[in-house]
Amino acid sequence: DYSLKRWAALVRYLDDGMLAIDNNGCENQIRPWAIGRANWL
Repeated sequence: DYSLKRWAALVRYLDDGMLAIDNNGCENQIRPWAIGRANWL
């Protein structure tokens, strides 16, 4: 059921080999700001 709801994104990923399957790179780049913001509050 999960994959059927996200079928369009899955097909887009399979059609284009340049797309990353995850966004870990982006999450790792914004983590210092997110952690810092939580600590500063």
